[in-house]
Amino acid sequence: NSADCTGRIEEEGPFVSPGGDCQNWQACSPAQICVAKGSCLAPPEIISPQNNAQSVNLPLNASWNRVSGANSYRYQIPGIIEDHTQNTSLVIDEEGTCLLRSNADYSFSVQACLNTDGTDCGPQSVSNFKTSFSPQSSSPKNNAENVPLPVTLDWCDVTNAKEYILRIYIDGDCHPYFVNDQGECEFLPTPKEQREGESTSTLHSDFPDNHDLFAKNNRYDWELASCYDENAEDCVAYGTKFGFFTGPGEALAAPTLKAPLNNNVVNQFDFLSWQGSTGTLSYQITVKKGGAIEATTKSYTENLQLKEILEIWDNPNDFDSVFSWQVKPCWDKEGRNCEEASSEEWQFKTTGAVPSLSLPANNSQTKIPVNLSWQSVPGAAAYFYEAAGKNATSSLGATISYPDVFPANSYSWRVKTCADKNGDFCGNWSEARSFTTYPLNPPASPQPASGFLPAALRWTPDPGANFYQYKVTYASRAAEETLASCITKEGQQIIPADPAQNPPITPSPGFLFNEICLGNYQWRVRSCLNNDCSVATDWSQSSVWNFNGLTPASTAAGLVPCGRTGSKDNPATPYNERESCQIKHLGFLLQNIIDFLLWRLGIIVLLLFSVMSAVIAYFSLGGPGTLDRIKAIWKSFGFGYGIMLVSWILVNLVLTIAGFKVEFFGRWFELPF
Repeated sequence: NSADCTGRIEEEGPFVSPGGDCQNWQACSPAQICVAKGSCLAPPEIISPQNNAQSVNLPLNASWNRVSGANSYRYQIPGIIEDHTQNTSLVIDEEGTCLLRSNADYSFSVQACLNTDGTDCGPQSVSNFKTSFSPQSSSPKNNAENVPLPVTLDWCDVTNAKEYILRIYIDGDCHPYFVNDQGECEFLPTPKEQREGESTSTLHSDFPDNHDLFAKNNRYDWELASCYDENAEDCVAYGTKFGFFTGPGEALAAPTLKAPLNNNVVNQFDFLSWQGSTGTLSYQITVKKGGAIEATTKSYTENLQLKEILEIWDNPNDFDSVFSWQVKPCWDKEGRNCEEASSEEWQFKTTGAVPSLSLPANNSQTKIPVNLSWQSVPGAAAYFYEAAGKNATSSLGATISYPDVFPANSYSWRVKTCADKNGDFCGNWSEARSFTTYPLNPPASPQPASGFLPAALRWTPDPGANFYQYKVTYASRAAEETLASCITKEGQQIIPADPAQNPPITPSPGFLFNEICLGNYQWRVRSCLNNDCSVATDWSQSSVWNFNGLTPASTAAGLVPCGRTGSKDNPATPYNERESCQIKHLGFLLQNIIDFLLWRLGIIVLLLFSVMSAVIAYFSLGGPGTLDRIKAIWKSFGFGYGIMLVSWILVNLVLTIAGFKVEFFGRWFELPF
């Protein structure tokens, strides 16, 4: 190397001219002869794949720097491929024959060669790498043209892959099928499936176009990724993107219209629906009014929500109007490259007819809350109404209340039909109507003036009131009233008993006055607009009414010794039956029960036993054991009667010892049978 060659040139191999220094690929003989030799070439520097690179996408793009003096390069992946090239880069297995496996370790080597056929080579450079877990695309070939429909995407198997995910692009943009509501490009999983003729579900490495994603005359690109799980949650990055061009294909068939049915009334939430043919990528929808085109739009799917066609909702005159529509099939995503064949022409009518108002009638009086009602309009999504200065939407009918409306005021209202829920797209207004709310006045005509307690106190309802609030005072007791509790309450407010509490509220024009104290009561009532009486007449406006609790005319007896409000006190008993029932009355109740069993029911049983004994003696006279049976009957009766008698004596004794006013034997001789 670097020798000064001035000698003779041999007639073999590549030579250099005499004179000058030898290059690094030349060898100089001792005779000063310069002979070109491949072993002198420097090893190429591998650019791709880098040594120890991980996740290298397939197909493998190999490249290296140019070596001075080299006329070709020999490369190899041991056991896979060995060949030569005159370029400094190449794609290994560009045809997608699955030479290399995904997620596998390989080494790539390259040598600079002196000859163009990859011989006489210098030392090699080696780069170790590992392929990506993502699969290699196999078919259609990259940049293939005139690919026939239907298209089936195919790729190389990936060991240990549980699922694949796929993305498809058209003309460089995400395929409309993969775009979500946020405009993001989603993926399509290709999980295990059991195809015809297979006994189990299998993870296939191909994708038949069952979703009708590919149309004629378009450029498509696609990319794949492998997943470690079957839920497409643990997946690697996408592999190399491949592309192809579809061929001209056959003419697309005209779509068949499905909904809305001809001449139906629609709103913004309704859909135009149709049935397209295989190979259709988008649709061109034309909407006309009176023969003139109102709107032309596109759809990737076989339905289009009417709110997307703004041209038929932007003018109040377009509501309650008839439109016609047709659909053309297109093979591009923009709805421009379309067939001449169109669907039938159907019609629909937009909602928005003027509503017919029902209640309240014009110039009428009504109470608060005011219920507004009107006749429903076909196809209405909502109604927008103005009432008492308030604007709002409603499904059908509305209620306005305080503080939007006040008693004794006049208001107007009107309604229009809307095609949306928010009242932004509506037809024309209905007529305007007026109404007046009732004033809020105190109740009148109390009833009754007197009666037996407990009593139902009532009044004539006020037209403007929804609730009533009342107070009651025990003004004075009757001379016959001797209950201690009544004496204590005389002159006091009893409803509510605590002046700090709010008086009770009722929606009815009356209430049950559940008192027992005899005498005169004073009460007043005020009218309320709402259930908490925050809007009500003043107490000072309400008259003070009187009710006289009359003394019952009858004196009734019975087993229960307390809580009798429908009769006077029985002076024959040691207790006041008009008192509220308490613990102390349990003893009297027990005494009354035993009195009843012993001195009423017991004597009746005694008489029945006497008759039964006489009958047995008469019909069994002279029979054996007759007297024994009669004795047994009377023995049982005497035993039971004795128990009741002892109980009766004990109860009376206990009550007497406890201090109750009880005469021994309970004045049994005065109890009538």
